[in-house]
Amino acid sequence: MERNDTKKAEIKEELVQNYCVKFLTRLNEVQRENGGDYLASTEMTWADIFIAEFLGKLESTLDTDILKEYEYVRKTKEAVESNPNIKEWLNNRPRDWFVKGHSF
Repeated sequence: MERNDTKKAEIKEELVQNYCVKFLTRLNEVQRENGGDYLASTEMTWADIFIAEFLGKLESTLDTDILKEYEYVRKTKEAVESNPNIKEWLNNRPRDWFVKGHSF
């Protein structure tokens, strides 16, 4: 884990610009083309759940609202998180260091 704050900021910026932007842009295009609330179907799939959880971890790790520019990706994440069973689990799951958010 990097301890130098300047170096941390550089690593974070490189991660966002070189990887996250490309990934989120493509994911946003796929979601827009498919329409609906989910990535590949009119119903939620395991892929949607995985992506929603991954995006939540990405946001907390980077400590940023990285999804603000990606309307369709955000829509999928919100649709998954608003499912009553998932919402209940999210509110009651164990709180460990990773769930709380672990930044660089």
